Amino acid sequence: MSAFPKRDFRASMTWLHSWAGIIPTLLFFAVFWMGTLSVFDKEIDRWMQPESRYAGPPIAYDLDASIETFIGAQNGVEVTSLFIMPPKPREPYLYFYGVLAEEVNGKTYSYGRFVGESNEMLGEPQSLAGSGFIFPFHFKLHIPGNFGYYLIGAVALAMLVLTVTGVIAHRKIIADFFTFRPTRKARRVTLDLHNLMGVVGLPFYFLFALSGLYIFAGWFAALPMQTVDGVMGKSPVAFLELADSQSPKRRPRAGQSIAMDKAIMPFKTQAEALWSERYGAPVMADRVRIEHYGDANATVIVHRVFPGRRVTMAQDRIDFDYATGTVLYDQQATPATATRSWLEGLHFVQFEHWPLRWLFFAGGAAGCILTATGALFWMRSREKKAGAQPFNIRFVHAMTVGSVTGIMLATGVFFVANRFIALGALPPGIAPIEWEPITFYIAWLLSFIHAAARGRSAWMDQCFFIAILSLSAAVLNWVTTGDHLIKTMTTGMWSIAGMDLLLLLTSALSAWSAIHLRGKARQRPFAVQGDDPALQPAE
Repeated sequence: MSAFPKRDFRASMTWLHSWAGIIPTLLFFAVFWMGTLSVFDKEIDRWMQPESRYAGPPIAYDLDASIETFIGAQNGVEVTSLFIMPPKPREPYLYFYGVLAEEVNGKTYSYGRFVGESNEMLGEPQSLAGSGFIFPFHFKLHIPGNFGYYLIGAVALAMLVLTVTGVIAHRKIIADFFTFRPTRKARRVTLDLHNLMGVVGLPFYFLFALSGLYIFAGWFAALPMQTVDGVMGKSPVAFLELADSQSPKRRPRAGQSIAMDKAIMPFKTQAEALWSERYGAPVMADRVRIEHYGDANATVIVHRVFPGRRVTMAQDRIDFDYATGTVLYDQQATPATATRSWLEGLHFVQFEHWPLRWLFFAGGAAGCILTATGALFWMRSREKKAGAQPFNIRFVHAMTVGSVTGIMLATGVFFVANRFIALGALPPGIAPIEWEPITFYIAWLLSFIHAAARGRSAWMDQCFFIAILSLSAAVLNWVTTGDHLIKTMTTGMWSIAGMDLLLLLTSALSAWSAIHLRGKARQRPFAVQGDDPALQPAE
């Protein structure tokens, strides 16, 4: 006979499921919310960076002429490495990232973007946008140092625990899929919705938590290796960089300068021809890197990372000696690498399969609902137990509101603040690239304070704020750029039109939620809630 009866084991799993979910609720919703938006990070980039907008698919480009223009724009400062991303359907511009030999204006790098064959370089982005703020927030919270990575790793581990314990805790998991009673008491509706979202998105949550942990496995594994000679006291990044620098496929600098007068495009073409012959289908390279630019050991590295509509992130790479054109290294994915690449491709969601991208977006939105309803159910179940300590329930309520509607409100402020960059209406002393994050964090902090002050009414208030901000962002896009919805839809600027449509949809849903909450608002303080059956413990 087992030492742990089934009832005791299930009760333990229910307890673990409850506390593994409620403790990191703030981070759960933030990670789900920003991860959901990151599915369309490149489209958000184009909306927030009007100078990069371009109607239609990518057109032909002159790689070598653009390299010459980019190098010339550095005003004599040596470029040691050059990273190039050719145009793709989601990013219809040629993108450059150059590492400089000396610091210029406080930076050791330089950006450059080219649209079409005009060979006119766009200025540096004035906005962090989706790729620079929303996407990194998803996996490191923009916390200085390495703590953010470890924190998100713990959140991913907690999500794995929740998926397993949730299946055990909910004995009628299949029935939960078909059970949603919107006319019942608020607490029962919340639980039904939580169960429904949990069942619908269960494979999604498990795979994304697992793949997230796997992606950072090398980072976490490097922690105990920090005692290696030469890495003592440094971050895991230092260890990983040291390992990469000692890899046999990476050549050191020769220390002898050469003229970079040979065209780069033929290297890309040769790599694509080799891959096309190997795989029996046309293959396009999507990244080109030049290491040790201007050195006798200059190396041209051509990558194939995001192969179109496929989920798997390819690991194909060919290294060429710039001076002789000799192939130095030809990397092909092994079965183990292919498995890792599939997990990475699944999590990064950079493929061009649009129905699948929208499915992932819906999965992320389901995760947001799952997290919010779980926190609400937990809070309602314990309101009656607050007794003579209303501060406890006020604190939990304020944290829940700020974690859910608060971060959505802050994101709306983030988008509206971006339009003020286009208007040039920034406070003195604040750089455009710093303006959006400052407004985001101030708005998020104020949402917690507002929730603590307003009690139950905070939900309604913040839904109204989200509705106003979302509508304002769409209108300000029209005012500041002239790209109204009709224009973007008729000219094929679907990334801009899609962003505006989502903003308008968010505004409508938030306004409906606010009106609904206003009609059902209870004007009673946080205290003992009497014998309201909706607040009784779960069956």
